Amino acid sequence: MEKQFKVICLVVLVLLVIILPVAAIPSVIKSGTSTYVTGGNMLQPKTTWTTSDTGSDGNIDAWIQISPGTSMADGSRPQFTYRVFTPDGKDWFKDINPTLWNVNVDGQMAYVDQPVDFSDVNFGSGNNLEYGQARMTVYRFQPEHNAGKPSYQFNGPWKVDMIITTPIPNSGGERAYTKVATLTFNLNDGGGTTLLPTTTTPTPVPSNQKIIIDGEKYVDANVQKTGAQWDSSEEKCPTWRGSDWSGTGDYYLSHGGDTLTYLINAPATGTYVMWMRDWSDTNHAAGDRQVTVTIDGATIGTFDAASSFNKGTTGYGWDKFTTVNLGAGSHTLKITKKDTTSSAAIIDDLWFSSNVNEIPASYTTHSVALCSGTTPITPTPNQKIIVEGEDYVDANVQKTGAQWDSSEEKCPTWRGSDWSGTGDYYLSHGGDTLTYTINAPSAGTYVMWMRDWSDTNHAAGDRQVTVTIDGATIGTFDAANAFNRGTTGYGWDKLSTVNLGAGSHTMKITKKDTTSSAAIIDELWFSSNVNEIPASYTTHSEALCTVTRPIIYCTAPPCPSGKLACLLKDGCPGGCGYSCETPVTSVPPTTSGIETAVILLALGIAVAVIAKRKD
Repeated sequence: MEKQFKVICLVVLVLLVIILPVAAIPSVIKSGTSTYVTGGNMLQPKTTWTTSDTGSDGNIDAWIQISPGTSMADGSRPQFTYRVFTPDGKDWFKDINPTLWNVNVDGQMAYVDQPVDFSDVNFGSGNNLEYGQARMTVYRFQPEHNAGKPSYQFNGPWKVDMIITTPIPNSGGERAYTKVATLTFNLNDGGGTTLLPTTTTPTPVPSNQKIIIDGEKYVDANVQKTGAQWDSSEEKCPTWRGSDWSGTGDYYLSHGGDTLTYLINAPATGTYVMWMRDWSDTNHAAGDRQVTVTIDGATIGTFDAASSFNKGTTGYGWDKFTTVNLGAGSHTLKITKKDTTSSAAIIDDLWFSSNVNEIPASYTTHSVALCSGTTPITPTPNQKIIVEGEDYVDANVQKTGAQWDSSEEKCPTWRGSDWSGTGDYYLSHGGDTLTYTINAPSAGTYVMWMRDWSDTNHAAGDRQVTVTIDGATIGTFDAANAFNRGTTGYGWDKLSTVNLGAGSHTMKITKKDTTSSAAIIDELWFSSNVNEIPASYTTHSEALCTVTRPIIYCTAPPCPSGKLACLLKDGCPGGCGYSCETPVTSVPPTTSGIETAVILLALGIAVAVIAKRKD
């Protein structure tokens, strides 16, 4: 009996190993070291950097590329992180600049940088975000900017372990970390620099010593560039926020994990109170703008930018964070956006005082020197761009032979009589893309609306589309998300605001996934009056109404031999018109979008097939 029990246990253990889910690790198809720039093809190959490299030349990017077909759906989205080792083998994130992320990598605990999402570094290369990037700078590793840290060798080959982290299914949020590549880059200052440890002798701090840094005076910005309009960026001369910014503007920190690095110089050793001047408005909830602050690798705390100074109003204001002990001299301060939320942390000014009871007043300095070339251009009031859904310039869609393949719907009377133009476009397969040309009459900010279709038969999220303009992703939106959820018909959905230069632009709309319903695009509408709401359709034509109507619902009233009766109007509770049509031979190969019923008549002699098109 005992032997049998052991055998049973062994079998159960084997089955558990087989059945329990494990994290799927995306395959790496390319890797390398490069500089990175802010537009176009962002990666420029490079292997060696010197201390004389500045600007984009001083940017270090060790990167991997995973397959563009990797699933980025919620619950399976992979992320990226990395470890760095000096030429003499020091672990940068453990020995030199400790981080908070101590994780299990391939069975061993390791200190890594904060994990971030994969990103698309070549705008327009595809719909998937496929690059994992260890973004660094020469400045970050120079010994003179790491005073007080343990010694390490600067000259020579540095090693970067590239790590992918993936969710473990059914684990309650646990993630697996796997090293997928090791890359090297070379640093050289011409002299074989080795940093020596430094010591600080505490001295009493004189009263009223201050440290003041404008938000835009960072020394490194480790931020994601996805092509989205709301990517983290410096805001120069932000007149749209008023006229009381400090310095030359502020920094708009948006993505979770995006980090700004500052150097602060304490005039004397002592305790300082820390304040941050940031932005609040009435549109976002408390907690949306949280940031984590570290000084010399030690976490000071996580704070809600705009938490207290004027919540419930709109404008810049001061938030008191905490008190910190600083030794005289240089320190590295990092501010990291905690999560990707509906609002950014907008950093205007950082202020420290040895008078812990002092409160900063207004901004520190104010300059409009950069306003001549950076203020957003205001277009002529009420400029509009209107494009019909069927007026695409290219349709890159799959043709499988199924009745529900993506197609233009001309004169769609089965949807009523209020379509715009000559009809709409029925975009069904995941990945199917429509390309439009839009012409902005003047440069400026426009609000973007889409007129689409909603009904009571499909769940929210089934009709999601991704929109890009000139290769930059504007966002992913649920067509028919808000305008009339719970009813059936056309209606307007507000998607986003976009900045457009005067002239021609290329816009692409891509169905996100193959689902039980299509994205039905009737009209696209832009206005420079960002508060304007479109009313009804723009134009309406029935010139194409002589075309054959597609089959929507089939039932089985009497029809001639070889024909089935077809309902021509979707969702009509009574008085629907039918016509006898030749039966459709192909139906969608999915489950939730098909209703197939078999009605046995006369003891199984006659069979009527009921087919419903995905809608």
